[in-house]
Amino acid sequence: MFQENLPPLPALRTFDAAARHLSFRKAAEELSVTPSAISHHIAKLEDSLGTVLFHRQNRGLSLTDAGATYHARLRGAFDAIREATTNIQAHAIAEILTLCIPPTLLTTWLIPRLSKFQNIAPEIELRLIDSLRVVDFSSEAIDAGIWYGYGDWPDVHIEHLFDEEMCAVCHPGILGKGKQLSGLKDVLQYPLIYTEKRLTNWNILFQKQGITSSSQCINLHFLHSIQAVEAACNGLGIALVNRTNVRDLLDSGKLVAPLILDIKEERKPAYWLVRPAHSQSHTKLNIFAGWLRKLAEIEKAN
Repeated sequence: MFQENLPPLPALRTFDAAARHLSFRKAAEELSVTPSAISHHIAKLEDSLGTVLFHRQNRGLSLTDAGATYHARLRGAFDAIREATTNIQAHAIAEILTLCIPPTLLTTWLIPRLSKFQNIAPEIELRLIDSLRVVDFSSEAIDAGIWYGYGDWPDVHIEHLFDEEMCAVCHPGILGKGKQLSGLKDVLQYPLIYTEKRLTNWNILFQKQGITSSSQCINLHFLHSIQAVEAACNGLGIALVNRTNVRDLLDSGKLVAPLILDIKEERKPAYWLVRPAHSQSHTKLNIFAGWLRKLAEIEKAN
């Protein structure tokens, strides 16, 4: 007799597979074992139960009355285990705070500061997705996000964090020690690094100041700012980036800002904390949002 009158789980899984397929061979393929192993498990199970579960026939298998009854009860038990497993996995995922954040902002600004959040809220587990995509909170397992744009998204709760402040940056070796450019037109003497996903780019600046953007230099084009920043750090040209994304690199001297940009816009792109419209009772999100507000205040003060 099995301990506590319960057969071992492998034997029950073997019986379930054989009963569903009515074939030891197909059950063996499903469980990645040999047909003889399936036959051995079934014979041992039948011996322990004291009853025959299958009719072995030349044309295949069929369940005995006892086997059919036993399998029906087992299927209900397996379904209950599967449901319980799914529920606990969903609960575990729900315990993780998931946010969608622009790639460059996440890599260069948020991650270097995350240890401070872990110190004040070590119980909150974060899942951070690097994306500029606008999320549908009603259909995706994402709790909130930092979105880049003009803050005109419908049916969500929006909180302004800080404006985009664009600056021209390059490796110190591009211009020579301490050299500054006198105006925007001067950048055309150097390779320029473009970012396609930015709402403010080189061509827009040239157009506003009536500058013909023709250049004899070979320019580089990237989809995201994270690559543009990396290219600038490697001395490949002058990049137009959000100052927030490179503040630490400027402070460390890995990048320099050779030109003061005077960008006048009626409305600036900005970074916004965006969450579902009715999420005010989300305790963990509220804690993280409060911490983000403090970071944003520091950023606006710099």
